[in-house]
Amino acid sequence: MNNNTPPKDENSLTLGDDLITSAEQIARELQWKTKDGRWNRRRVYHLASKGEAPIYRVKGLGICARKSALRRFFNALDERSLGIPNNGDGGQQG
Repeated sequence: MNNNTPPKDENSLTLGDDLITSAEQIARELQWKTKDGRWNRRRVYHLASKGEAPIYRVKGLGICARKSALRRFFNALDERSLGIPNNGDGGQQG
């Protein structure tokens, strides 16, 4: 694989590229670490149990999330906290 390949646009990601299938991988994606430097899986499970983030438990798969959904979720939080109006286009300009 060529390391000079540009990052894929979220709309062009395949499901395999977009899907995260463990609490540790979700914590890595979000850069959540505990005080002792381990990936904070507990925080991931907590948010999943509360239903406060797009993190799901799927029978036969376990805990999972989509990178693109996590990105949209946290972008929406930023927009709300900064008072930026949401025009419904997912942050896309066009």
